[in-house]
Amino acid sequence: MAHIRFLGSGFDKTTGEAWVKKSSPYGVFTGWANCSNEDLDIQSEFIGCSIAEYRADVQIANARRKWLRQRYEGIKNLNNTILNNWDSRMLEANNKGHYEVSNMFMDMRIQEDEAKKLSDKAWIEWKEMVESEWLVIDNLLYRKRKYQDK
Repeated sequence: MAHIRFLGSGFDKTTGEAWVKKSSPYGVFTGWANCSNEDLDIQSEFIGCSIAEYRADVQIANARRKWLRQRYEGIKNLNNTILNNWDSRMLEANNKGHYEVSNMFMDMRIQEDEAKKLSDKAWIEWKEMVESEWLVIDNLLYRKRKYQDK
């Protein structure tokens, strides 16, 4: 994802709470992470902020997914409106041949298909991020425990 800026982060040792704030073209998002009671022995700013950053990235992916879906719906509605209201009188008024008009309609459908593909891909990426959140957290905690045992 392009144009994402890190705005700040913080960690409170007393509560085990961490946050990361990021800016994207889709808005400003803050990810939060709280240390659970069973992990208090290995709490760290790095782990808390890593989890909070991941959660902010999930929020950004969700906003991107919603934006792309709105874009697709807008293109689809525009195409349907034009196609449903087009008739032969408009063709004659614009002095365009059938070939040019059919190419224009084909280009409109191609744009609609591309927007749908982008929207579907963004949805899959967001869903995979949500489903793998616990794997990311478990991996971070495992590495911290392994490092602490040495």
